[in-house]
Amino acid sequence: MRKMIWIVAVLMIAVCAAPGFAQVKAGSFNITPNAGIYVFEGNEDMKNAPTLGVRAGYFFTKYFGAEIYGQWIPTQVGENVYENGFLIDKNESLNVVNYGVEAVVNLLPDGFGGTGLVPFVAAGVAGMHYSRHYEDTTENKENKIAATYGAGLKYFLSDNWALRTDVRHVIPFADVHNNLLATVGLTFAFGGAKKEEPVAEPAPAPAPAPVAPQPRKIEEPATPGDLEFGTVHFAFDRSDINPDQIPVLNSNGDILTRWKTITVRIEGHADERGSDEYNLALGQRRADTVKRYLVNYGIDESRITTVSYGESRPVDTGSNEAAWYKNRRAEFVITAK
Repeated sequence: MRKMIWIVAVLMIAVCAAPGFAQVKAGSFNITPNAGIYVFEGNEDMKNAPTLGVRAGYFFTKYFGAEIYGQWIPTQVGENVYENGFLIDKNESLNVVNYGVEAVVNLLPDGFGGTGLVPFVAAGVAGMHYSRHYEDTTENKENKIAATYGAGLKYFLSDNWALRTDVRHVIPFADVHNNLLATVGLTFAFGGAKKEEPVAEPAPAPAPAPVAPQPRKIEEPATPGDLEFGTVHFAFDRSDINPDQIPVLNSNGDILTRWKTITVRIEGHADERGSDEYNLALGQRRADTVKRYLVNYGIDESRITTVSYGESRPVDTGSNEAAWYKNRRAEFVITAK
């Protein structure tokens, strides 16, 4: 037990001293072989023992996931136990298997304070299987239902590898017991969405050559109160205008041409992939590109302001391509009529 505590302490010191890369991704799988210690409650008459196991999971979002696990615990039955109504002296080996399924919640999936440290909590249902059954030790049962809850910490060494520690309170039922499971493991993570964050942020690209605006006649609303501006969407990690968005921009330009007293604010947005700082800058570039197009269209620059909200105001909170496309946008907000 003391040796295991020292091992965990050394690993945690190493974790805190080195830089890391938090890479919890929606849609990712992970596998974690582990080793540790299992502590039985004293009245179970089983000796604390080392344990080997494995965990496998899937994250539906970067916050929420589910895992299955199994732990082998080679222990020994203590002395003076009841068997078939007789008190006898025992000191026999006993193999215990703890297995279950847990829900996992990553509290800081992007890392604590910009490091690779990702704390999480977990809870679930489990089973206990005993290779032998005794009256005092297992209540004459070879299988029991159990509940688990606890917490852990992942430290990402790279995009796919992480050190991991787990602590669980394991509660086998029949007679209720309070056991402790503590493990250290190495996680391999794979799959999931790529982050919208380049390895090195390039200098802003020169403004694309403006597309020659082509004013057209449209059916105008009777009053400014009936106006409705279209939303402009962008490609992944881009701020230039897609050709299929030109009709939307022309329509918005026609409205501003017709109603010369209207002023607007163009709000730039990004999807969830990438850091907050990068997405704020990307949203600003998108808003500025739309403003530049409208100025070239003939709209007075003083009638247009811009702002970026980065990834903070998604219209769709999903973690898939359809949601990300909706969130990569520039919206028009009327500020004066």
